[in-house]
Amino acid sequence: MIKTFNFNLFNATPKEGAEAPMFTKEAPADYTGSTRDEGVTHILGRRAVSKDGKKYIKVRCTIDGKVHFGALFKNDKKESENQPDFTGSLDLDDKGEERLRLAAWAKTGEKAGKYLSVSVSEFLKESAAATATATADDDIDF
Repeated sequence: MIKTFNFNLFNATPKEGAEAPMFTKEAPADYTGSTRDEGVTHILGRRAVSKDGKKYIKVRCTIDGKVHFGALFKNDKKESENQPDFTGSLDLDDKGEERLRLAAWAKTGEKAGKYLSVSVSEFLKESAAATATATADDDIDF
């Protein structure tokens, strides 16, 4: 299984006459992703609100033919430009015991406009607790 890869997450604005990609059978995706890493396909994102009212981006990613879900929350502990704007995790099993770390930076491209550059990696033992405490901000636009 792939343990590290990168992808970009763009606003999923369909071209005229086309339908938005579907996050689930009932809900369209707000964001669509792209990567050059083999084995990683169908990256989608959807705005969501947690039970306690915090906004976040729910992520759906297919790795080696299996669908995995995760979440990106606004990093309210960011202190420098090198730190990610959003952090979270991607579950690799149904129990949430095996996870990958998500770190995302808000960027703006000349042609693409605003997007997120996302890095997926294994959690470091000493930083797992710190990244798990990242919380959401009310404004998740990028």
